[in-house]
Amino acid sequence: MAKRKCWILSVIILAVIVAVPVFGLKPVLMAIGHRELYKFAMEKNYCGSKTCEDGIAYVTALLQKQFRLPADAVPWCMAANTVYFVDLSFANAVKNKFTEWMYQSCENNNLTLDDADITIGEPHEH
Repeated sequence: MAKRKCWILSVIILAVIVAVPVFGLKPVLMAIGHRELYKFAMEKNYCGSKTCEDGIAYVTALLQKQFRLPADAVPWCMAANTVYFVDLSFANAVKNKFTEWMYQSCENNNLTLDDADITIGEPHEH
């Protein structure tokens, strides 16, 4: 039974090693960041539509201004923070190195939803 588990784990690891270069992580991580921006905009009632594009744009602009990030870096930094808080008991060391690498492109390593000061600028009205 132990050999079978080892073989299955080896196949999964090999599949991941092959899939990462083929599909790339950036689109997945950007989607995670976009999802976090969506959740934040929904929590703060900044969404004027079901897709919440206006609320996401507003939150992105606020975070961009507050942390002096380019607009395309905001979802990346949100994803870095999300990945950082995921508990991978079997691979936390690897995950921590990966998130450190992700944070290198962010000016502030503490970018979280709770740290986002929504009082910056004019109030957003729908």
